[in-house]
Order: sequence, then C-alpha cells, then structure tokens
Amino acid sequence: MAVEPYHVPTTRITAQLKTVLNARDLAEACKSIAPGRVLRAACPISANEEDVLVLREMLQITRLIDLRSNYERKQDGLGLLVKNAHVMKVDRRKGAATLQGRVGSVYLPKAPRHNDVLTVHYISLLERTRYYRAFITSLPLGTAASIIFWSLLLNKNRAISIAMREVNAGGLQGLYKNILSTAGHEICTALELLTEAAEGGDTTLFFCKIGKDRTGLLASLVLNCCGASDDEIVSDYMRSDDVGAVALGGMEKEELKGLDVSIFSRAPPQVMLDTIDYLRSQSIPRRRVLLATTAPVLVMGLLGGQSPARQASRLVQAGMDKFRRADVDGSLQDFNSALDLDPAMRPYLWQRGLSLFYAGQYREASQQFRDDVAVNPNDTEEAIWAFLAEARLSGPETARQNFLKVGKDPRPVMRAAYTAFQEGSDPGRILEAVNPARGSHDTFYANLYVGLYHESLGETSKAEEALFAAVGTPYAQQSGDYMAGVAAVHCITRGFKPL
Repeated sequence: MAVEPYHVPTTRITAQLKTVLNARDLAEACKSIAPGRVLRAACPISANEEDVLVLREMLQITRLIDLRSNYERKQDGLGLLVKNAHVMKVDRRKGAATLQGRVGSVYLPKAPRHNDVLTVHYISLLERTRYYRAFITSLPLGTAASIIFWSLLLNKNRAISIAMREVNAGGLQGLYKNILSTAGHEICTALELLTEAAEGGDTTLFFCKIGKDRTGLLASLVLNCCGASDDEIVSDYMRSDDVGAVALGGMEKEELKGLDVSIFSRAPPQVMLDTIDYLRSQSIPRRRVLLATTAPVLVMGLLGGQSPARQASRLVQAGMDKFRRADVDGSLQDFNSALDLDPAMRPYLWQRGLSLFYAGQYREASQQFRDDVAVNPNDTEEAIWAFLAEARLSGPETARQNFLKVGKDPRPVMRAAYTAFQEGSDPGRILEAVNPARGSHDTFYANLYVGLYHESLGETSKAEEALFAAVGTPYAQQSGDYMAGVAAVHCITRGFKPL
C-alpha cells in the first residue's frame, strides 16, 4: 500500500532545487526521523549556483556521500559544488578495504558561516569488476561457459548478446542482489558515516548518478534501521519511478547498451518488496552490511533524541579497539558496561562473545553466541564459535551433539567450515572452497577456521601453522576486518611464535 510523503519543513526547500533532481528528505518517508538530518538525491555535483546556495545555506549540507563509480566521477568532473576546493585530508577508513575511491575532506573558502567545511566521502557501490564477477558466478554453468567461450573467441557481440539476455531477465532484482552481495564493506562504511554525522548533528546528503538504485538501496537500509514499515520504504523507493533514466556505474553506456530501459529506468514496488524479502532470507554477514552496534546510534541521531544507546555504542567501539590491542579484559569491561546501559543490545553483541572466549569464560561465551543465533538464524560463524566454547567445556564430540542449526551461508568457505565443524570431517575441504577470484579474503577465512578446527581437537602445531597463515594474508593486514584482529589476538593469547 502506498504511503503519502509526510510534509516536513525541508519539503518546501528541496522543491526549490532545479538542477539537483530526485531530491528529498528521508523524514518525508518516516515521520519518526527528525527533518533536515539526512537527504537523498541524484548527483548534485553539476548543481548551478542557486542550487548550491540551497544545499549549503538553506539545507545546511555539511557532508556528501558519493555512491557513484570511479568511471562516473571521472566523466562528471567536480562541478560548481566543490569547484576550486582544496583537499585537506585523504585517508582510508578502517574496515573499508574494498572501497573504490577516496574518503577526504574538501574545504570551501566561500562557504556559509554555519560551517566552512564540506566533507565528501567517495564510496562506490557498483564497479565493473565486482559486478561481472558476481554476475558470471550467479549464472547457470552452461550459460556462464557460453559467455566465456565466445569472449575467448573474440566474438564480443555474441557474448554480450547472451549476457544481456540474462541481465534483462534478472531485472532490477538481480542488480540489487549483485550490489548487496559485492558491496558489503561499502554499505557498512556508508552507514557508519551516517552514524558519525548523526552523532555530530551534521546534515548529510547521499547520492548516486540518478538517485534511484544505489541511493534507493542505502535509503531502504537507513529507513529500516529507523523503524520504517515496509510500506514506507517501498513508497519512498517508488518516488523515483519517474526518473526515466538508467545509470549502472557507466556500464550502460558501453557493454550494457542492450539494457531494457523499460525495466531498468523504473522503480516498481515489487522490486523493493523482493529486495526486502531477499535481505531477510539471506545470510548477508552482519559485519559486512548492517552493524548492529551502529544502528542504535544511527536511529537516535536521526530521530534527534538523546539516549543511553549513544554511550553504549561508544563503549562497544572502545571495547573493540581494546580487543584489537589484545586487551581482552579491558574490552570485556567495556562490553559489559554497554549492556548495563542498553540491555537490548545483548543478542547482537557478538564481539562480547569473542572477548568472553579469550578470557576463558566459555559458558558465558557460548550463551552469548547462542543468543546471537537466536535473533540471526543464518549466522554460521556464531554457530561455530558456540561450538568452540562448548568444546572447551565438554569436549568436541559432546559439543557437536548440540551444534546449532543455521541457514545456508552464501560464502562457500563458510559453508565448508560449518560442515567440517558440525560433522568433524576433513578441514582440508575448507581450503578447497577458497575462490582465488576473491583475493586473499577467502584465504584468510579458510586458514582462520582451519586453525580453530585443529585447536578444538588439541592439535596445537597445526592450529599455529594455519593461524599464522591467516594473519599473514594481505586481507588480514589491510582490511580492518574485526576477524583479522581476532586471528592476531588468538596468536598472542596462545603464545604462538612465527614459524
């Protein structure tokens, strides 16, 4: 059922925008969100002088989250909004190893008095390499083989013809599944940036090329965090139905020219309903898409209120930082203090379970992991960690009898790990599941869980070898993934020495 947009003070202001299309305040979709905190739009980079004044002076935008591809940014240029800007700082954000582009701060010498700094974050959700890799692997083997076969024979048109038939058949649902499965780190980083802005009282505008697909996906996740109903989420998405354009990271201008515009230029309600169902049914790793510890702060920041959830979230972050430094006891104190402030956080605080495990509190660790699986029944890793804690208490065979049943993990490596731990079968199958196309990500996770498997059986030398292989991967050293910190802490607490 369609929901009429809520009228908020910024509605009248966004209506004045002439060159920035598809713009609106998320408060128009969900009445619990405070107006003027987070907005969405098509790309505002080409805004004229009048619209720049609306964005900066009337809407007081202080942050931009640019979801466009590298190709699109190069084609579009900087535009008047950031013309003559001086880049003050460029760095890589923690936990954003797969970001395409930069995260930087842009200084506007003639900006309004309320804030003379406009921060621009570049976070590409759709890049050629990621898209095609996921697209090919999602196809039936025969179809994928045909595309590869004709490509190798340099019959590009034949390969494209086959591919376009599948792309059009998959429609927007296929596109959104592709983005959600390949841009987990980027989506998570965008949510963290929105949380950071919400805490600081900043006004954020996020956008892609036309403000429909990538922007629509991020908007749906933010609205979901803030308690919007499915109808409200779908209605906000449908407001982009009259955009009448297609933008797929620049691919639509070259190899994907055969896209069915009647499909990809629309925003029908069923597409978003199917996407919501997909998110709820799939084991999309929470660490990569929706950080449960981020949601409370994001919610309170956008609702414009104050809550112990803010302080609790800061304590969780402090605990995570301490854990990475191998201060297990200190991290556990922070996690417990966070729970005192916000008990509802408990079933989502998997980090606490890891600290309990390394503190030797295996019964409490097991309960934490089981609580986590109770609210997230597709969490393969927490099922394994519950087993590891229980194996310390009663031995692996007894623990295996109570092994938690979870849904199918989309990651082959984790499916293989789950089977090995559950059945007590050959852990070598975990390494066999590594996909070289995923860089050292799979290699890290495979070696981590092979090492943990051997340790559960008391095979210390094999565990040590596998754990050092895990921490030695480029992924472990560069990604910022919390589990990379877990592997390092494991080696430290166990006294493992480099071979």
